[in-house]
Amino acid sequence: MNWIVPTIDYNTHCPCGYNLRGLTYDHACPERGRHALNPLRFYIGFPYEAGTDHGDQVMRTKRALDDASDASGFSLEACWLVRCAATYAMRYGGYQEPIPANVLCQALREYARLHYGGMSQAIMHLGVLGISRSEDVGRIVHALVLAGLLQNPPADAGGDFHGIFTLATFEAVRLL
Repeated sequence: MNWIVPTIDYNTHCPCGYNLRGLTYDHACPERGRHALNPLRFYIGFPYEAGTDHGDQVMRTKRALDDASDASGFSLEACWLVRCAATYAMRYGGYQEPIPANVLCQALREYARLHYGGMSQAIMHLGVLGISRSEDVGRIVHALVLAGLLQNPPADAGGDFHGIFTLATFEAVRLL
């Protein structure tokens, strides 16, 4: 599966002054040759539905993330990262919920790489968050489903995530 890497859709400049707008987050600055991820990080923000009070929606999402964090034993940031990976799979991978376990793990790899500024930083941050293997992602997914932030996966969330990756294989493993 080839993931679509998002395009920088706002004016932002490389330290050399070149406007990076229109390049992908994977692109190198044409002037400096340095990767766009050096000064930039991709992120998916809290959801916003037109016609609703944004503050109320953010608070509902935050409460649901708190519930998922409590249920999974992982931090709110870890739960949000997995939820963002699911959104990434839908927006940039063309998937619909429920997202298969191997696809969600690949989306986590791609999103974390863009969000943290490269693969080594992604692996380091996942370790800091306590996500050291795919089974951890399964626990978080199960908690996100219970909190109403993801649809129920087609089969057992824990079993589907068994043996897909560890941090040692996160970069090299072929997930599909």
